[in-house]
Amino acid sequence: MLSKKVVIIFVFLLFFSNAYTVTLSDLLESALQNNADIVSAQKTYDNAVLSSKTLNGELAPSVNVSSSATLPDGYNWDKAPDSFSSNISVSQPLFSGTTISAIGLYSYNIATMNEKRYISQSPNISFSLTQSLFPFWLQGKLKDPSILSLRLQKKYYYSQLLYTKKTVLQNLIQNYIYALVYKNEITIYQNSINLLDEQIKAFKQLKDSGNTNQAKILEMENLKWNYQQNLMNAFSNYEGYLQNIKTICGCNFDDSDNYFSFGSESLNEDKIIRLINNSLDNIADPLEETYKLRLEILNANRTLEKQNSAPTLTVSIQPSWTLDVTKSEEWKKSWNNLGSPSSWNTSISINFSPLISGIAKQNKKRFENDYAAVEKSYNSYLAQKKFVHQQYDSLREHYENQLNSVSKLFSEGRKELEDHAQQFSVGAISQLDYESMRISVENCGLSKNCIELYLWLYQTLILMN
Repeated sequence: MLSKKVVIIFVFLLFFSNAYTVTLSDLLESALQNNADIVSAQKTYDNAVLSSKTLNGELAPSVNVSSSATLPDGYNWDKAPDSFSSNISVSQPLFSGTTISAIGLYSYNIATMNEKRYISQSPNISFSLTQSLFPFWLQGKLKDPSILSLRLQKKYYYSQLLYTKKTVLQNLIQNYIYALVYKNEITIYQNSINLLDEQIKAFKQLKDSGNTNQAKILEMENLKWNYQQNLMNAFSNYEGYLQNIKTICGCNFDDSDNYFSFGSESLNEDKIIRLINNSLDNIADPLEETYKLRLEILNANRTLEKQNSAPTLTVSIQPSWTLDVTKSEEWKKSWNNLGSPSSWNTSISINFSPLISGIAKQNKKRFENDYAAVEKSYNSYLAQKKFVHQQYDSLREHYENQLNSVSKLFSEGRKELEDHAQQFSVGAISQLDYESMRISVENCGLSKNCIELYLWLYQTLILMN
């Protein structure tokens, strides 16, 4: 009963799987377009590109405007307030820790004398330049760290995108190969079960004639039961890898037209490696690039922190004008005789707050910790990468040796099968003996194909890493 159920399930799968044929290259291209991790990494990189183009607002000016007025009791809106002030300030950051600012101020006061309202006006404007005393060029750097950091971040997220692609494609290839292996195992177990059914049938006929015993039949029944269990496990694994492939490629399992069949004939290594290299922009190891870029970003940010936490020098210039007191309704007359400033005020100040506040020391310690952590992770990755290469080489060599052995067995089995075919044609052996040899050779060929798949997998992984 169990055997029939397994056969029905497998035939049902094959029926739907033949509805749509796809190659590994098709799956890889689908994953590059639809995989959720790749799409997310692409969006992150796009945002980094946008930040790089706009310099992340680093040089965006700031503008502030404010006004205030004093209104007397019973104020009528057709008259001027008793006092009024308004100012506008504009600040423009530049490279190397430089900021240029301008502040414009206008205010007036109104006083009443002999029932006449007189206005006193004060226009003022000031300019200032603030400069860090430890800009990047004094630190021996040629590039502005704020711009350099943004450009490095763009490269970093691009490498992250490529690493995500590589991880997804590598995962897809592994699941694809494992699915093919279990597909072969399903056929192997089915062949073995079918052969055992024929053998059990023949032994039961012999038992009826007294030429065999029940123990032999029970032994074969137990072997069949083991094959059935292995078949169910192989089928479950096969279905699981199919599900993984669909998920990686962003396909919907509920759509019957998306069921597909595939085989080792689609494993065009040159085409697949070319596709992978193109999708990874011919960068062999994007993850190693991310570590290198992370260290460069930390160095650039450290230069920027030194610049921003250094004392700042501010130079200000403020021209002043004195306007005559006039009747409030004649306030414009004072502006007609404005002329040159009556005085110039200049000031120089140095702000030591960032230096003595402990920010510089805190930034230095944090940088050292972050840099040491990234450097340690980088070195660990290089050691792991070397170990993985050795493992892949060892597995490749292992499967090469296995392939040589099974290829010899398969070649000898085919010759033996030809002899069995001739003996069967002249009636020297039974059909069961012939079928037993044929299935043995077929299963040997399927096992050989499994080893070829594993060998192809590790050869490809070596090329990808």
